[in-house]
Amino acid sequence: ITEFDRAELNNYIFDGALMGLMIDENCIEYDVTGDGYDDLCIGVTQGSGIVSSSIIVYDIYNQEFYELNDRGMFDYWIDEVRDDGIHIKQGGWQRMNNDDAITGILGFSDGKLIFE
Repeated sequence: ITEFDRAELNNYIFDGALMGLMIDENCIEYDVTGDGYDDLCIGVTQGSGIVSSSIIVYDIYNQEFYELNDRGMFDYWIDEVRDDGIHIKQGGWQRMNNDDAITGILGFSDGKLIFE
């Protein structure tokens, strides 16, 4: 994975960003899409007043971007990376606390990121 790949991800994030963009985590290299090649994965929080958190994956090999974003329903953020996958949290939208968050794994099915 090159600096050009990271720049492509940053361009995607900033081009589609709402106001108040904040990148939550460092880029994670992990094969989320299951094609045998590492993807870049990152959490972002965006908005001004109405804030939401989502996860963006850049499939470098296929030059595709995917986003796990249920704005208005849930926020998603990366918890930790283990051998079995990227563990993420799903919490209430505009979470005021993390008490209601549940943990799952970032999955990929039918061309979409999913919370498993």
